[in-house]
Amino acid sequence: MAAVSAAGVTVSAAQLERWRRWGLLPRATRTWQGKYGSTCSLPEGSVELATALGRRARRGRGWADLAVLAWMDGAPVKPSVLARSVRHSTRTLLETVHAELEQEMAASPVPEDLRLDPAYEQAEAMARIVEGQRNSGRRVTQRMRTRLRAAGCEVPDNPLNEMLIRMWSAFAEPPDDETAHMWGIALGLTSESPDEMAVMAGLGWLFGRGLMELTGTSGHGLVDLAVQQLLNGEAAATTEEMTRAREEFRSVAAAIVPDGMGVDPGQHAMLAQLVALFSSVWALVCRQLPNGGGLPMVLRAGLDAIGVPIPAHEGLRAALAA
Repeated sequence: MAAVSAAGVTVSAAQLERWRRWGLLPRATRTWQGKYGSTCSLPEGSVELATALGRRARRGRGWADLAVLAWMDGAPVKPSVLARSVRHSTRTLLETVHAELEQEMAASPVPEDLRLDPAYEQAEAMARIVEGQRNSGRRVTQRMRTRLRAAGCEVPDNPLNEMLIRMWSAFAEPPDDETAHMWGIALGLTSESPDEMAVMAGLGWLFGRGLMELTGTSGHGLVDLAVQQLLNGEAAATTEEMTRAREEFRSVAAAIVPDGMGVDPGQHAMLAQLVALFSSVWALVCRQLPNGGGLPMVLRAGLDAIGVPIPAHEGLRAALAA
């Protein structure tokens, strides 16, 4: 079969056959017409899907990358293939994160007589990685200290790390009202112009607190359960659920960071895999929310729980009102 073209994208016969072997593309069906021979037909959406795959095909991109990138383009990827690609990328991502955490923990070992809960030590290691990889983290930390001093609050040595460790450690209980208010001040959630990174960290905090208020279960517990269900093949989000979850996150992120930080997940396979993972996990978590609630409901519940006034920051207010 010769190369075919559609919407300015040329796809070779070898590519089409490879994608069929990978399960990305359906095969043509043959219908016998008696004495008139037979006819071949492709399932609806096959050309659109092949075009999306051809648009995103690059050297080194495997079937899981292409499945997710085609989904982000709105192509009709088979639901079972999309679910399988999310399981595959989740395993790879977790292996990478665990390897990096083990490396960081080995580089800064905790003395045996000071060992704490393993989840807490992993959260500390994750916070060190974040601080080391993002110079902006140091600037945010300094601004958090400045805000706390101005409000007459006690100032931790590293308020950003302390908050992140508390958020990420699996055994953490929701903070008391005084601590919650202190973090709201430190992040600048009530100010006219909080830092973008601070707002994103604050959204993560509100997200976890809102889930606790609405479901009675920690965000850690719900997310961990969803990830395990995905990995074990016990549950999978539908394509419609994943797309709805993706749009929820995109609308909230766009309200906070209008330019999307200059990154298009549709152009980067790794980012696309992360978007697919977050969308799948959030879709499964949403099944536990009352009345079909979504991300804005969770954020508002978190804000109400910590008692911080509705912020003046326009983007954050838009995200909460979405």
